[in-house]
Amino acid sequence: MTEGPKTWLIRPRDPLIVRDGKPFSSDPGARAKSLPFPMPSTLIGAVRTYYGSDNQGVFDPTCIAKVLEIELRGPLLAEQKGDRWFLMAPAPADAILYSSVHAVLPTKISKDTGSNLSPGLEHLFVQPDERGNQPRGKPKPLPRYWTWKNLMLWLEGKTVYPKGLGHDGPTPEVRSHVKIEPGTQTAEEGFLFQTSGLEFQRAGAGLGQTRSLALAIQLHLPVNSKFSGADRKAHLQPWGGERRLSRWETPDSSALEWPSEIPKHLLERIVEDKGCRLMLLTPAIFQSGFMPDETMLKRGLGVEVKVRAVACQRYQVVSGWDFAKNLPKPTRRLTPAGSVYFLELKGNEEQIRAWARAIWMHPVSDLIPNPPTGICKEQDRRDGFGLAVLGVWKPLEHSEEAAP
Repeated sequence: MTEGPKTWLIRPRDPLIVRDGKPFSSDPGARAKSLPFPMPSTLIGAVRTYYGSDNQGVFDPTCIAKVLEIELRGPLLAEQKGDRWFLMAPAPADAILYSSVHAVLPTKISKDTGSNLSPGLEHLFVQPDERGNQPRGKPKPLPRYWTWKNLMLWLEGKTVYPKGLGHDGPTPEVRSHVKIEPGTQTAEEGFLFQTSGLEFQRAGAGLGQTRSLALAIQLHLPVNSKFSGADRKAHLQPWGGERRLSRWETPDSSALEWPSEIPKHLLERIVEDKGCRLMLLTPAIFQSGFMPDETMLKRGLGVEVKVRAVACQRYQVVSGWDFAKNLPKPTRRLTPAGSVYFLELKGNEEQIRAWARAIWMHPVSDLIPNPPTGICKEQDRRDGFGLAVLGVWKPLEHSEEAAP
């Protein structure tokens, strides 16, 4: 029996370690550094291990093909307030902070202007804020994670303000260790090393520099997963480095609501403008670096999709271990979460509506070509890479006006 998507809330009990892949040993001065946020592949690996294991925790190799079909959307970040959880999202790359938050938008420039952009891509320029103020001085760092409410305002083209915009997410936590001499069970002289993890809490109101757990605001990882098989209730599951425990539970919709449907007013704006912004909530894997395959973005719904401009940061890398082949996975480059694509859409109203619903809160990574069969695999999408939302943007008219 196939079940629909289920929202899980993952609550790390201990600081979570998600390694960056660099070699680590107990040599003097060694450091095991954690990534700032878990990759979708790390989390889907834990999900598949759980559903492929028996009650004694032994994994059944015969179910590898079955568990590979499990789909994941996430992980995102959630913040606890009372009995409710509120989603957070990575900061969008088309926002920049000076004294206020400014939008970065495509702007036509003269043909004589030199550029190293890929052919067909337009330049991005910082726009005045809602009061018409031009950006001055150096940009300031934005919070790494925005509240979902502020993200929706931004996607709708409305003003957001620096105060209460969001925060920097999980708190890095460093622990120092020593190497133990097996014979004496004492510390071996000179063998001092460190591990770095993520503590899923942040300072609350009035917390300041103290470490009072009573005032800390809890942060956890919500995911949306589609699987086949019997339902399983809340449980403790080890995952990540050192197999530290996390509690997995399915919260009530009143406690945590997963935004599975695009808001109607946002949908109608996209249909009217015949254009939109596509923002990545999780890192995406594209065959051509940071550029998605436009034919794969069509989703077979008759909509012509043209990437007009891109706002993104430096690439990330991901690897891992293939348990089916018992070999390391190849290292691949990722387009980071928060990246924004400005898209022009061509199609009738019903086609664009269907396309927007198909993209909203679904992964958009490229399909993987499989030459022997001629069929493209969607494993990266199943793994959760490239979870996307949409925002308003009206494509520029084809004019020769230069940017100011």
